[in-house]
Amino acid sequence: MLDFVKKAFHRYMDTMLWVNLIMCAIVGGVIGNSIGGLLVRRGDSVAGYVFLGLLIGALVGMLQNILFGGYIATIISIDKNLKKVTNNLLNQEYDYVVIKPVYLRPKPNSDTSIITVISEGENLMLLEKGEKVKPGDDTEAHWVKIQSEDDEIGWCSSENLKEV
Repeated sequence: MLDFVKKAFHRYMDTMLWVNLIMCAIVGGVIGNSIGGLLVRRGDSVAGYVFLGLLIGALVGMLQNILFGGYIATIISIDKNLKKVTNNLLNQEYDYVVIKPVYLRPKPNSDTSIITVISEGENLMLLEKGEKVKPGDDTEAHWVKIQSEDDEIGWCSSENLKEV
């Protein structure tokens, strides 16, 4: 349920940032048209003022999106860090740490699609251990089903993982 709420929040924020940009441009155009109408004498065109208003509105919208988007990114970052702290306080044990980025896949097969890339330094919890990555070779790498700190679940090769 928490995962659904997070995804819904991300979708909402993506949509709202675009809506904000469009609304700022429209409002800027209206204000530019009004100012142009006040400044221009009869018979002259106010088209340049509308364009200038749209441009200023779009720039204001982008600035708001940068500021607001940075705020949201900070909240998401704090959420990730709080989750790590909570897991440590609850003594949730991780089985692996990623030493080189790994591809998380839906099935233990390198021909399947990639769900996400797990970054170096992330902790992983082992859910299931599968077959060797390349049957018959001398490596000790196995397919492992893991859960990441971000609750992503999937399969990856254990060759770039270090046991904790």
